[in-house]
Amino acid sequence: MHTPSRRADRQAVRAPLVLSASQDGQVSLIEIIENNPTEEVEVDGDRLESAYRQLRRLQTSLQDLSEKAVVQNLAPSGRKNPCFSR
Repeated sequence: MHTPSRRADRQAVRAPLVLSASQDGQVSLIEIIENNPTEEVEVDGDRLESAYRQLRRLQTSLQDLSEKAVVQNLAPSGRKNPCFSR
């Protein structure tokens, strides 16, 4: 996503990202476009698809790690994982 002039692209994208996340803790492309301060926004579909795939892989990895941590914490080893103890 970038401005038509391609100037200050990072700054131009940062504000709508932060605003979108601050509303409900989640970010969607539609929210970012709606919160964009300029009237025109250009979206590079190929890069968007690549970024989406990377984020999905990251999400899957984080879910796997989270599930493993829960299983390890519940394992009857007699020792609790201090990261998850209260």
